[in-house]
Formats: sequence, C-alpha cells, structure tokens
Amino acid sequence: MKISLEEIKNKLKTAGLKVTPQRIAVLKALLTNKHHPSAEDLILTVQKEHTNIAVGTIYNILDTFVKTGIAEKVLTDTNVVRYDAFTENHFHIVSGNEISDYYDEKLFKMVKKYLTGVKIPNFELEDFEIIIKGKFNTENVSK
Repeated sequence: MKISLEEIKNKLKTAGLKVTPQRIAVLKALLTNKHHPSAEDLILTVQKEHTNIAVGTIYNILDTFVKTGIAEKVLTDTNVVRYDAFTENHFHIVSGNEISDYYDEKLFKMVKKYLTGVKIPNFELEDFEIIIKGKFNTENVSK
C-alpha cells in the first residue's frame, strides 16, 4: 500500500500526537505492511532505513499508537501480538500465526446493534472486536 508522508502526518496529528521522525517511520512501516506485523517485524523494517531508532522507542511508539487508536493489537492462536493500523469496521480471522482481515458490514452492524441494545449492568460499551478462529482448508476443492 502506498501512503504519502502527508497522510502519515495527518494521522498522527488527528490522534493528538506530536509528529516526530520516529513516529513517522513506525507508522509508515505499520501502514505498508499488509500482514499484521509483530513488533519484531516492525523493528526490522524500521531499522533498515533508520538504524539509530532504539528498539525500546519502537515499542513505546507502538504502545502509544494502541492507546490513541492509531493501531490495535491482535493476538494469534500462539499468543503472538500483531499490530493492525486499519481500524475501520472489520473482523480478524486467526489461524495459527496467520491473521486475515474479514470485512462484512452487515455482520458488523448487526453485532453493534445487538451490543448497544443489551444492557450490561454498570457497563458502557465503547468498542468491540470479534476474532474468528479456525483453519483454512488448503486442499483444492474444485479444479
């Protein structure tokens, strides 16, 4: 995915974050990686171009991105934390260490309507996520 420097800066500003070279580098790596990268994947990507960025800085930036809603954490079946910068309405399909995005607006609206209608005592719904776990059939079904 191609994303401009201006789009990256705007995303940081919209989240109320100061625009720094380190945050730009991490967000660029996160947005251009389609496969829900782990922190380690992002560290390798960022440090290829920016060898002076410390590992701790990258972890801190990722934590900040999660806290401000720029990214979210997704846990695999094997308890590996992956990151997703695409926070629009979608679900995750998890199979082992693989994570795929699943878009179904009708399902999203149905779940949201249900959850906002349910009254959980002393609880106010802010957001929800659904992780669909299973295994992909790798055999050719039709030829």
